[in-house]
Amino acid sequence: MRQMRPFAPRRRNEFHKAPPFLYTVAVFLV
Repeated sequence: MRQMRPFAPRRRNEFHKAPPFLYTVAVFLV
C-alpha cells in the first residue's frame, strides 16, 4: 500500500473508496 504514496492525496481517497481489485491494478501500473 506504500506504493500509493506517489499518488496525489485526492487520488488516494478515490482509491480508498475503490475495491481491492483497483489496488492490485494500481500496483501493476507502478
